[in-house]
Amino acid sequence: VVEAVVKTVQVTVDILATGDYDWNVKKVIDGLHWNYKNKQEADNKDVFISESVSCSNCYVNFETSVNFELFIKNYTLQSTSVWLEGLADFNIEASTKFTLGMAHENQIELGVISMPALCFNIGVVPVCLNVTIPLDAGYRVAANVTAGFLTSSVRAFGDVKYGFT
Repeated sequence: VVEAVVKTVQVTVDILATGDYDWNVKKVIDGLHWNYKNKQEADNKDVFISESVSCSNCYVNFETSVNFELFIKNYTLQSTSVWLEGLADFNIEASTKFTLGMAHENQIELGVISMPALCFNIGVVPVCLNVTIPLDAGYRVAANVTAGFLTSSVRAFGDVKYGFT
């Protein structure tokens, strides 16, 4: 604390004596980082998003800083600047898969064939057999399809600088 006070007093005396002052400050702001290992590489290569969507080599990285400059020469303000600058880098390689299933069946009764009765005796007991044959036609179809395909691949990176002088 004492060193900071002494330095501030020295700077103030120098400014008053010479009329010159140059001040540059860069304040790094905690950025946005998700699944980021290093430049152009994800920390975790395969990220589970849902049962049907997965992401490989997906990451987001945004680093930023706020910068201030003040230049005074001979007791006159020469320039002052404030700007935000940073680096943005993100990559998304998402894939999806889905399963489609269907089943359908139909049956139609075409008719009934009735055979003539067959009658006979077993001893003193008379027996008659009536035979009918139903005729049906139909079908049953069942299918399952599983498909997987790349739905998106986006890569963007660059520098950002915005401010005023």
